[in-house]
Amino acid sequence: MYKTHTSIKTKSAHKYVAQLCKHFAHKVETSFTLDNEAKTAEGLTVFPMGKVVFTAKNDILTVEAEVENLEACKALHNVFDSHIEKFAFRETLNYKWEIDG
Repeated sequence: MYKTHTSIKTKSAHKYVAQLCKHFAHKVETSFTLDNEAKTAEGLTVFPMGKVVFTAKNDILTVEAEVENLEACKALHNVFDSHIEKFAFRETLNYKWEIDG
């Protein structure tokens, strides 16, 4: 079992959690809560390659995932990276994935 995570500083963290979860809900099991006033959000998405938890708090988007193998880890990174790039086209996000396994 591998765990992977990243944190991204952005004032739109809560919005991105909602966008990602709404988008992924079209194809996989997803749930989320959003508090626009507090600028917080939490989401859970279950992909075929693993489970992902999204958290937005204090202008930080945290992504934590649990996958079965390194190949699944890379696939999950690719899915997230391509989608956040589309949703965050107005800004440059700096982040680095970490893998524990």
